Amino acid sequence: MNDKKKLNILFIEDNPGDVRLIRELLNSLHGFSYTIKNIASLNELDSSVLEDSFDIILTDLNIHDSNGIQTFKKVYTLFPNIPIIVQTGISDKELGELAVSEGAQDYLVKGSFDEQLLYKSITYSIERLKLSKSLHAEIIKGEQEKAKVFEEIFENSSFGIYRTTPDGELLLVNPALVKILGFDSVEELKEKNVRDLYKNEKKRDDFKEIMVKQGSVSGYEEKWKKKDGSIIFVQKSSRIVKDENGDILYYEGTVEDISKRKEADEKIFQYNQKLEKLNADKDKFFSTLAHDLTKPFTGLLGLNKMMIEDYDEMDDSERLSLLKEINTASNNGYNLLQDLLHWSRAQMNGLSIKREKVSLRELVEKNLRFANQTAENKNITLKTDIDSSLDVFADYNMIDAVLRNLLSNAIKFTYKRGSILISSSLNDNNVVLTVNDNGSGMEEKVLSNLFKLENSQSTLGTSGEEGTGLGLILCKEYIEKNNGKIWAESEFGEGSKFHFSLPVFESSGKNEKKISVSNI
Repeated sequence: MNDKKKLNILFIEDNPGDVRLIRELLNSLHGFSYTIKNIASLNELDSSVLEDSFDIILTDLNIHDSNGIQTFKKVYTLFPNIPIIVQTGISDKELGELAVSEGAQDYLVKGSFDEQLLYKSITYSIERLKLSKSLHAEIIKGEQEKAKVFEEIFENSSFGIYRTTPDGELLLVNPALVKILGFDSVEELKEKNVRDLYKNEKKRDDFKEIMVKQGSVSGYEEKWKKKDGSIIFVQKSSRIVKDENGDILYYEGTVEDISKRKEADEKIFQYNQKLEKLNADKDKFFSTLAHDLTKPFTGLLGLNKMMIEDYDEMDDSERLSLLKEINTASNNGYNLLQDLLHWSRAQMNGLSIKREKVSLRELVEKNLRFANQTAENKNITLKTDIDSSLDVFADYNMIDAVLRNLLSNAIKFTYKRGSILISSSLNDNNVVLTVNDNGSGMEEKVLSNLFKLENSQSTLGTSGEEGTGLGLILCKEYIEKNNGKIWAESEFGEGSKFHFSLPVFESSGKNEKKISVSNI
């Protein structure tokens, strides 16, 4: 199709949003010129529309006054000589394939194509209809002029063209089919039986059965083998040609390699599957989070009510005790909201990452000073074995938050008079830091679900300490954003080891290169 030619498009669609999307996609194509007439129902196909000269028709199959394949059949009856592209929903691909088998030139799945695929579909449909008309005109009329057109199309078409006997002997193949199948010449390909081209030879029998019943097929998809053995998806349009006695002379038709389209469809399907799972995981996560969020506020409301109603009957020690409980509940609620804020910012890439030389030993010692009082309340011994020469290349504040979370968790799940060891090691170009406690440990089921959003949950510590359920999720986000990994080992009743690795700081300046290539 000549890009400079102005195409006149009829678009049958009753959804203004879809109309706007198609216009935007067409407008984004450089050098593409078009006019588009939109109607919202088949009732609007009056004489002014029918008498217009359209180059292509794009139609939704489900509009308010017509549904399914009947929509296409009505449009096709009115415009038999204009290429028609139908639009379907992602769950109605079979409907699109049925429309192609009934005479549509192509189908597009809503929400799964961009401007390039739309452009390819339009040009493909126009060329395919022209090719079909030329082929049929030559076969039926046998005019010499049409034969010349056929010969030119046959030699220069980007679609494979073939003619075979019912038994699969290749009588005629064009250069495009030779190229599609990876052969070196027409003669080499014609030595093959068409059955040899099928990935599953039985599919050739299925195809013949359909051809005998229907006489022709359009948009038939199957898997073929190339010369090198690789598999491709092809789309065929074929028909049976008979002699005057009704005996089959040959099959003939066109072949298009649609492997890239199939690959794109599969990627879209996989993406939608992942998206559905992610949404389900987040729904479950927020349901759990909402339950956790009510706990501190329920406690606050209850303690506050008790203090108001019984204030005069309480002595100072009782009031102080209640105030301490209110303070604890307030801190729990605040910590949960803080974790939620940090996590949501990480999800929206709203975090500013500044990687620099970070001394793990200094960072560990800082966190030990802050955690010391909490550890002393449970008579827990804090020990370190950090190589002072090991520096990492990471965001200081993020790693600080990770250490704070892991150390807090270790204290939370360590019994009174227990111990916690923080150590470091070097593994290739990564520093591995380990927080090892001899606390309650975890069962395998709990361990396998750590760091997973859909299974995030809070667990009471050895002294009844409450958690937010978000700490380890944040740790995973922060470590991965710094090109590291985090994992855990644990045995129920024997304690846990939490490890994370980070790139070692290299004074040569190699780390600076990592900033530019990291996915922030």
